[in-house]
Amino acid sequence: MPQYLYANPDNETEIIEIIQSINDPHEYIKDGVKWVRVFTVPTMATDTCADPYSASDFIKNTHKKGNFGNIMDYSKEMSQKRADKEGGRDPIREKYYENYSKTRRGAVHPDIKKRRSKEKLKKLGYSIE
Repeated sequence: MPQYLYANPDNETEIIEIIQSINDPHEYIKDGVKWVRVFTVPTMATDTCADPYSASDFIKNTHKKGNFGNIMDYSKEMSQKRADKEGGRDPIREKYYENYSKTRRGAVHPDIKKRRSKEKLKKLGYSIE
């Protein structure tokens, strides 16, 4: 059953939570004083069970929502989830890098060059953030 908030009209800092059925009258009376209902923005978690490997889940969760930046942020989040499951490397991103190299006569993607440079510097003892 949902919770409803009511504020004391005499002391507006005093708020009480009441659990009521949807069919109940939404009012609270205490000591002859009718308390004022406080309306809040509902909160809920959505899209919590999206499979980071599923293209159809990605499309379903981004269809008609937000702008390009939001979609890119969601894509980065899914990539991070895949990397966490696979030991640090996103297999879909790695496959993209392989295809990039094949279609460009063996050229290495700039992100791979950066990663290799950082790995070499780490081996030499330099601290990299």
